[in-house]
Amino acid sequence: MAIPTALSLPAVWALPLAKCLQWSGDGQILMMTKSAVYILTPDAGVRVDAASVIRQAPELENSQHSIKPLGWLRTMIEYDRMLAHYWPADCQEWGAVSLGSVDPTLRAVSPSPSNLTDNASCLIAVLNSNLELTIWGPAKNLIRGKWTKLVDVTAYLRESHSQGQMDSVLARTLQAQVTSIEWSPQADFNLSPTPSIDGSLLATGNRAGCVVFFRCLGNVVVDYGISSVAVLQVSNRLVNQLAWSPWRAAEGTSGICQAYLACGDGDGSVTIVKVTQTLQSIPEVNENSKIIASFEIQEERPSENDGRVITGMKWIHTSRRGPILVYCKAGVVNVWSDKVTSDQWSGRRSFLLVTRKLSVGSSSLCPVSGIEYVENKDSLVVSLSDGSFHVLRQLSTDPQRDNQHTGDGLTGPQLSAASRSVFRQVEPETVQTKDVQSIYGMSSYDGQGTYVWIHEACRPTDFTYKHDAKHISMFVVAQLWPSDDADILQAVQERLTTANAGSGETPLAMLRSAFLHLRDPSRLHELRTGLLQIIQQPGALENGAKILLHPYSGDLSPDTRQQLRRSLSTHLFGWAPVLSSRLKLTLADFCQRHADKQDLQDQFGLAAQALSSSISSHVLRTIIRHAVAVLPLLTTDDAPFVLRIVVQASLPDSPPDLKQEASDLSAKVRSKLQDDQSGVADLKSNELCPACHAQIILKDITSATCPNGHTWTRCSITSYVLSTPLVRTCIGCGRKAFLPTGQDPRYQASLPDSARRSWLVHDLLDASRRCLWCGNNFVTLV
Repeated sequence: MAIPTALSLPAVWALPLAKCLQWSGDGQILMMTKSAVYILTPDAGVRVDAASVIRQAPELENSQHSIKPLGWLRTMIEYDRMLAHYWPADCQEWGAVSLGSVDPTLRAVSPSPSNLTDNASCLIAVLNSNLELTIWGPAKNLIRGKWTKLVDVTAYLRESHSQGQMDSVLARTLQAQVTSIEWSPQADFNLSPTPSIDGSLLATGNRAGCVVFFRCLGNVVVDYGISSVAVLQVSNRLVNQLAWSPWRAAEGTSGICQAYLACGDGDGSVTIVKVTQTLQSIPEVNENSKIIASFEIQEERPSENDGRVITGMKWIHTSRRGPILVYCKAGVVNVWSDKVTSDQWSGRRSFLLVTRKLSVGSSSLCPVSGIEYVENKDSLVVSLSDGSFHVLRQLSTDPQRDNQHTGDGLTGPQLSAASRSVFRQVEPETVQTKDVQSIYGMSSYDGQGTYVWIHEACRPTDFTYKHDAKHISMFVVAQLWPSDDADILQAVQERLTTANAGSGETPLAMLRSAFLHLRDPSRLHELRTGLLQIIQQPGALENGAKILLHPYSGDLSPDTRQQLRRSLSTHLFGWAPVLSSRLKLTLADFCQRHADKQDLQDQFGLAAQALSSSISSHVLRTIIRHAVAVLPLLTTDDAPFVLRIVVQASLPDSPPDLKQEASDLSAKVRSKLQDDQSGVADLKSNELCPACHAQIILKDITSATCPNGHTWTRCSITSYVLSTPLVRTCIGCGRKAFLPTGQDPRYQASLPDSARRSWLVHDLLDASRRCLWCGNNFVTLV
């Protein structure tokens, strides 16, 4: 039994009991305690803050491969337990009493899709026991830095409902008391390139039986805010469970997508809401769009009122059929699907859970702590808080409970026994039958046989009082059933071929499962042939002709610059073939660094170099065509940067068609500014060495060396020399770039003189929220 890592949190942070484990869109694990949300990032593929990585693991036993322990980078959201809102000040009726205000703790967290903030990370919605909802985001560094509160949603609800036409003060108060939260995935409008627009929705259930849908708003100029999209009455009781299905584009059309929201009521019933979003262009504002959302409560209910509380609910997405809703009650797992075709099962199917005698506290009536789907096995894995696992086979075709031992190890008894074995290995004391492995959160790490969970060793037969400081959580990542080489290669291939630029996920998050296994040099050596074939597959970056832009006219107004930034972001990051190439580059770079033989390192290095060249060509072509589109708006201050791009596109390794476009742009710029040649001086004189002021010739876009031997790193976005500590660093490849100038006047002052005067440079820096090469997030380390 291979245990890649087992990390005891209290040994590092003295962490109290942790619950609610889930992955964010940035590939980070969120864990919630009574007073904090811990954010863990696997170190696999991360190139920054290596000194801050923590590792702690027991000795590996019966390991087929010498897997080294996983490392983690961590930060946290520290919750202020002071109450921000006093409900008795709004309403003193008994129905508005919040018992959670006596001892305020955290109740739920929900991450947004990635690429929502200025630094292209996700946001996190946090709900406390006083029914207060806030939204948090990273300030500078999402993996190691501080997370700050951006929006007080409860204050927004209280203010908006106080202005509404509700029947009573009690009704307004109950509408503002949030009981459940769930953030939808990013909407898929089936557009290419994917526009730089947020189509996700934050659904919040409240004590009035309503679901309120929010959309987050924010850019580099104004602070973050929210807007209410709709309010639906789904029940006459509080809504305690919410679950989103993935968005699916409407067949045969673009710009329309649909998803389902399952709402679990306090009486045990489940209501389905069909959400349809339509992307509409605004004719009078070029390149701008808005999203129209409609909501429809479905007549068919997966579950009626039976008085049994729902302990877990999740939509399962499978390529074999439509989405399947899984919801659990005490001792029962229910699966429900709407009728799609006549040859597929539909309706509800219920399966009684079997008690697995692992300890004295084993019971099939324990709450569900995790629901995961294994795509290549078409199996559903459910974990209970008593430490047991349960499996449903053939979920998409004919769900069946599987309690028989099989060769692949994916059965309830085998997973439960493997989990119990891991429990014995990671606990510092000898585990006995009276020790219960209370699992409070479980998730899959790689979509296959490796799982991550939080457990606490407890003894229910011991009736002595145990205060909060004595409750110790253990964070464990363990391989419960083996994954063969074919499964790993198939998973990598599917990630590359189905890469969706609209999801907002980073390459590091998408390749997390592959990096887990490829950290082992021997495993990497076994898979080298298949990996090189996947990486070297012919790409589809021949979309240069598709970057069609209408010329910008009029004055250089703030609206025009905003349109340009949005268009730049769309074409730099919205093409699926470009994302696939960035995934290949990230994978090739990772394999090159972890290969133990020089010839294998050279092969992956050559593949990475070829991918870098193709990505660079796409980036330069995008900038050149946008420069042509805004040519009437360019000034003499923009000429040095435009001609710098021309020189980069004219380097020997550039494609011939790109060189021709660069040559045409150079002629147009010089012709437009022929009356003022001061701004079109020779490029060699536009950049001086910061140390000795010698001229630096642009021959290499990654580094610069002056005649006196001074070497400097170049900005990965603008290619200017970096001579300031005010930079941002890519966590995937380590490349550095200037900070967006729209966030702070100091960042504008840190630019070279010729770049500081160019509005085109400023807009390009603001539009490049992620690394142009590997597509991963930037962080600010200083």
